[in-house]
Amino acid sequence: MLLLLLVSCGSGHQALPGNPEPMPEEENIYLRFTIMTRNQGQSRAADIDGDYTGSGAENYIDVTDIQYLLFDADGNYLYNVTPMTRTLAANDNYIVYDVTARLYHYYFTRNIDNPQIGFYILVLANLDGWGITLPDTEPGTSLQQYFTLTSCLPTGGTLPDAAALMNAARESAGNTQRFHMAGLQYFSVSTDKLKASTATDPYDISDAAAGGKDINLLRSLSKIEVIDKIGISDDAVFNPATDDTGVNRVLRIGSVAVNGIMDRGTLLPSFTEWVNADASETQQVDNPTLPAAARYIAPAPFADGTEPGAEIAASSLSFVYDPIATEARPDKCPVYSAYLFEYSKTGIGQSLQPYMRVTTKGGTETRPDNTTVTHAPVTYYLRMAQYTGGHATSADNLPALLRNHIYRFEVTALSQSMTVHWTVCDMDTGVSDITFN
Repeated sequence: MLLLLLVSCGSGHQALPGNPEPMPEEENIYLRFTIMTRNQGQSRAADIDGDYTGSGAENYIDVTDIQYLLFDADGNYLYNVTPMTRTLAANDNYIVYDVTARLYHYYFTRNIDNPQIGFYILVLANLDGWGITLPDTEPGTSLQQYFTLTSCLPTGGTLPDAAALMNAARESAGNTQRFHMAGLQYFSVSTDKLKASTATDPYDISDAAAGGKDINLLRSLSKIEVIDKIGISDDAVFNPATDDTGVNRVLRIGSVAVNGIMDRGTLLPSFTEWVNADASETQQVDNPTLPAAARYIAPAPFADGTEPGAEIAASSLSFVYDPIATEARPDKCPVYSAYLFEYSKTGIGQSLQPYMRVTTKGGTETRPDNTTVTHAPVTYYLRMAQYTGGHATSADNLPALLRNHIYRFEVTALSQSMTVHWTVCDMDTGVSDITFN
């Protein structure tokens, strides 16, 4: 699939703020670079397990809804780049996007005789559906200042619609609920190649064979999956015809909800999550970033029952059945998913920590003597924790939910409590280092 948009840039240059010496037309430089929603090489992934690469819906970028901010080598803001072309590369999972752009800032004319020139490109994508208005940025604003401004920017103030986010028909009319994403990359490039670039032959600064770099994007939300693997052995495949009928249906998961939620998040992480001793680029985060306006909606204590009370519902977010994640599993066990803003256990004080409510389907069981027994749905308490040997205590509660990570809870057995296997994966690399069972 190829998606191509052309943007007219006009025939001349206007003096941009902070750009008193616009480059003459004949001195234009042209770049080509790649932005990616999945990357095998992002660092700081040693805390993850599993293999998850994001669905098409989770990777999708509206190419008309992207901002490209240009900063000099010292991290001082220059201006927003208007691309000439924005192309979804030929792939079936919305992973690779190619961009060509014309640069015409005096920063380049001043440094064009040096062997190399450095600059940052910050990419912000899928903003419109969240009502995000970016802060005004004066030329000379430092990259760190911009992160501070933007990390305090609430993303919406309402919880995301999971069903809309996982909708595979990303281009459908009116579907504006998409994952907001961001990415940063520092480039040091050859000025000779810049001078030789043309509109028809731009300098490809993402050419891996020539030492180029991509701009990798992270989603600003975390994902929780609860998998119904009850009674399904590791070498078996879930079969609805036998595993979701009769007595087997009684104990199948019918609904899931998380109780205890942050009401908003940030577009960018804290500056030091990306610019630090490791690198100056997009990296998997180690810590959550909470906006100043964020509010934790604390849950009421867990109480069994088929319907939560009003005080529980106010702090609750329902999961939805996730057909894409279900189909991606080799065992085809049903997956229920929700997307949440980042959370920090230390940031909620003495409030009750979040947990999940898992309710079985219940139903009628026909016994061998043809008598029937009706089983009411049963609601179980599922701790948001790291499970060992299928169980967890309050000491195991997760310290945080991090952006661009999936927290996966496999429910394997039900009795008085649940038996659960737990993993956390990032949504990009699929690197496997530590397993929690």
